[in-house]
Amino acid sequence: MNATPKYVRKNVISANVDQDIILFNEEAGYYYATSDVGASIWEALATPMAIQELIDRLTDEYDVDRDVCRLETEHFLERLQKAGLVEAIAA
Repeated sequence: MNATPKYVRKNVISANVDQDIILFNEEAGYYYATSDVGASIWEALATPMAIQELIDRLTDEYDVDRDVCRLETEHFLERLQKAGLVEAIAA
């Protein structure tokens, strides 16, 4: 039986700009910008969090359909993983 992984952000440079956030992956040498929702996700991932916990938090904070939130959050986390900004760890 597979445990649900928790996601956690890696140690990268970040800066808030208005409600958005800019992330810098020093190893890869590039910047990654997110919207205010992305910034909320980034802040939440300061501690390891399962995707279900993250979706619960986002649906409480934003007026969004739970299924839409799940799909968009999964896609966003995949992009962050590919960019080397977050990692999935065993729960």
